[in-house]
Order: sequence, then C-alpha cells, then structure tokens
Amino acid sequence: MRRKREELVNLGYNKTDSVSRVDLNFKNELLSMPGGDVLKLCYQCGLCTGSCIVSRNVDTFRPRQILRMVQLGLKDILKSEDIWRCVTCYTCNERCPQGVKLTDVFTVLKNRATQEGLLPKAIKELLKAIHQFGWIYEMGDVQEFEREDFELPDIPEASPMVFRKIAEKTGLNRLLDIEEG
Repeated sequence: MRRKREELVNLGYNKTDSVSRVDLNFKNELLSMPGGDVLKLCYQCGLCTGSCIVSRNVDTFRPRQILRMVQLGLKDILKSEDIWRCVTCYTCNERCPQGVKLTDVFTVLKNRATQEGLLPKAIKELLKAIHQFGWIYEMGDVQEFEREDFELPDIPEASPMVFRKIAEKTGLNRLLDIEEG
C-alpha cells in the first residue's frame, strides 16, 4: 500500500487527495474492453516510453506513466493533453515484452475523453475547419498558384457534407458548439 501511495505522489497526487481521485469503475471499464485484460500484464519496464518517437521530443509525454495511471484507476488522465500526443506509430506495441497494445489504450482514452467533452482546443479547431471547409484549413488562391508552379494537379473540390452528417449523427456538433441543421 505504501508503494502505491508513493507512486501516486510521484504522478502528481498529494497524500490527501490521491485516494479520492481513484475511480475503480473507470479502471474496470478499461479492463473489460476488448484486449483490456492485457493492462494487468504491464510491469512498467519502460520500453514503451524509451522507444516512443514522441517522448523523445516532448518531455511530458511518458506512455508508461499514462498506462500506470490507467492501471491505478486515475480517471483524471482523460483531462491530460498527453493522451492526444500518441501518433499511433505502433512502436510501443511492437516492443512490449508483455504484448500490451498501448496504442489501443490511447485510442480508448481519446474516445472516452471525447465522450466526456474533454477535447483539446487545437483538436476542436481542426475538426471545426474540416466541418466548414472539408479540409484542415481553407484552400485559397495562394495554394493553387503554388501548385501550378510545381505543375501539380488541381486540388479536388472539398465536400464536407459527409463529415457534417457524421458530426450531426454522432453528437460531435454539440461538442464543437456547431448548430445542427
């Protein structure tokens, strides 16, 4: 028990509030997801963090630490922008000696965060742009002229209608503060 308390403190939780932040329902929900049982197999060797291309460049991104928070049932991890930093390169999956599919865990965490309305501002802005323009940013004359200079084909006309339908049906419009209709 003392070791777990020390771990919680090292993860940024002080002794008075660490236990209140543990959510066993959250932990059990993730353990019951398809493939979630492998979360129990992680023994914190650190190969995921050591081989991660993102953690080499972003000091705060530590996949091992995120996985440990999930194992401990710390639902606050959903509020962390670090769960959005995984680029799904699958290096951690390939290197894990226990077969933990950490990339899948990150996908589940992103989905759960989205369900709770915890999208980072940058992701919201990107999705709003796709909703509006059909691209991640509006294509203008400058881009067309540059493409002509390089003798590249014209950019096809964007059609954001499919994205808009999906956003409306899934409730993404509400999350992005976009009026439906």
